[in-house]
Amino acid sequence: MEFSEFKRLFGIFVPYRLSDAYLERMFRAIGYSSFTRDKITFKDMVECIALLHSNEPKLNAQWIMRLIHGRSSDRVTLTVVGF
Repeated sequence: MEFSEFKRLFGIFVPYRLSDAYLERMFRAIGYSSFTRDKITFKDMVECIALLHSNEPKLNAQWIMRLIHGRSSDRVTLTVVGF
């Protein structure tokens, strides 16, 4: 699915006040690990639904970072230091 198709399909669920930038961030977050950046696959969609359905804080944080960065090359790592 290309972005134009994604926008047509999911644009009705996004308030009209939000720009296309939000939909594009969602599109890039869904295709985060995809080989091609211009299309998302059914597999990408299913993996993201599973990620969003989880109640684990780490997975929720991964989704947020995908929305913020949008590119798999921009990885954010966090080292937890014990107290």
